[in-house]
Amino acid sequence: MYPKVTVGMPTFNRGDLLQEAINQILSQSFQNFELIICNDGSTDNTSEILGKINDGRVIVLNRPNKGIPHPINTILEHAKGEYIIILHDHDIFHTDLLKKAVEILDQYPKIGFVLPGSAWVTEDGITGYKKMLLELPLINSGLSAGKKMLLNTHSFSSFFHACSMIRKSVWKNCGLYYDPKYGFYSDIDLWLRLLLKNDFFYIKEVLITFRERERSGHLMSNKDFQVLDWLFSIHYKHIHEFFGSSDRALQKAKKNLEKKRIELALTYLLKSILRKRKTLMEEGVKYLNLNPPQNFVHKFIFFLLAKSTFILKRFYDI
Repeated sequence: MYPKVTVGMPTFNRGDLLQEAINQILSQSFQNFELIICNDGSTDNTSEILGKINDGRVIVLNRPNKGIPHPINTILEHAKGEYIIILHDHDIFHTDLLKKAVEILDQYPKIGFVLPGSAWVTEDGITGYKKMLLELPLINSGLSAGKKMLLNTHSFSSFFHACSMIRKSVWKNCGLYYDPKYGFYSDIDLWLRLLLKNDFFYIKEVLITFRERERSGHLMSNKDFQVLDWLFSIHYKHIHEFFGSSDRALQKAKKNLEKKRIELALTYLLKSILRKRKTLMEEGVKYLNLNPPQNFVHKFIFFLLAKSTFILKRFYDI
């Protein structure tokens, strides 16, 4: 008999927090689940911790290190549950997380996935606690939410987090796996694929608390332009699907997307100049095809230009 839920947990060098995360899942009030942990080539004591687990619901997969999203795709290859949720090895989970998400999917068969309410806390798991509850109705139109993401004029951020419970049938229908070419942001691509065809339920209650990850040593530190390129590519890929029926709406969305990309790139470049981050500045100059400012006067002029709309209008026709 297959489990109702597959809980997937990719892990890499998180031996200090991994056992706590596992214990919180094994002590959930809902117990009909399998926990698939994919060890992505950890070099700390992760293997030792996983080797001591004595619970038939836990499946441990050891793989050479490839980075996100490869371990999640490995988990999806083995998932047997009717519902799937990916939880992370450093976060904090409410005892009723699985129970409440399962109840919603059982009660609303036309809903594709459940977005649990969340909070944020610093690395110690105690200080800086802040709720991040959204002003959303319980049942939400996926199509409307996707368009809202694509038309955001200020950022590429998503109000969806990576720990939603999704029907496996729905996930398979939109393409089961994460696309590795988008790296850490492949989940944004997943949300847009899901939203195109599915509505979702929002639980306005903190069921997951995201713990701040390493500030200085995180893999995405100092990769502003790589991240911007990923996010722009993801949004551009999906614009035609969400706005294809109206040429006017499609052109407006494209123009907004390009304008946002350039404005954010200029913002990152300015920060790199003012903070004297030479490598990042060189990447920004290359990204924008600009001539780098060589001295203080040039930097000041560049600052004034970037703060205005001159560069956007003169060089990018936006």
